[in-house]
Amino acid sequence: MSGCLKSSNSWEASVINVTRFDGEKFQMKATDIIRVRQTTLNDGPNGKSRIDDAVYETNLYNDLAKDVATATSVEVKTFISLTQPGGQPVWFDGAKAKGPTFVSDAQKTPDWIGKINSALKIGGKVQYVKNTPQEVYDAIKAQGGVAIPPINNNWNDVPPDVDGNGKPLEVWDAGLYRSTGV
Repeated sequence: MSGCLKSSNSWEASVINVTRFDGEKFQMKATDIIRVRQTTLNDGPNGKSRIDDAVYETNLYNDLAKDVATATSVEVKTFISLTQPGGQPVWFDGAKAKGPTFVSDAQKTPDWIGKINSALKIGGKVQYVKNTPQEVYDAIKAQGGVAIPPINNNWNDVPPDVDGNGKPLEVWDAGLYRSTGV
């Protein structure tokens, strides 16, 4: 792994070393990491990975996403990946995920970023994926997350998913998707 090594101190066993886009090096608890993905053009010129975590929130890092995910999975055995609509992996803690969530026909229509086939909830937001609902279900179930059997019906559309307060749920990387209810 290039700069994203696990700390060698036993009291810091769940800590990984990362380098933020500005060159600042620091340690992050692997258990605080919600989601990791490769950066895109929408993220700007800085960093090679985007790490969403419970402490520092979202930031861009110089470490490769695959290296961050590998270091995290050493400490968090349920840290897995599915495929984003554009074809790149997105890593997350399957034990903290819920899904699949329903995706309407309008949301499934391919656009420049790829094709959305399913979604899951992680870190209080919706993550769209290219994987089928069954693949999402199987992945989450295998990690002990909240696996919801896929809905098999002919609905063309449903109201947007809402949180407990009746507000639409936030979408990870919403700027990458067109606004057809997505």
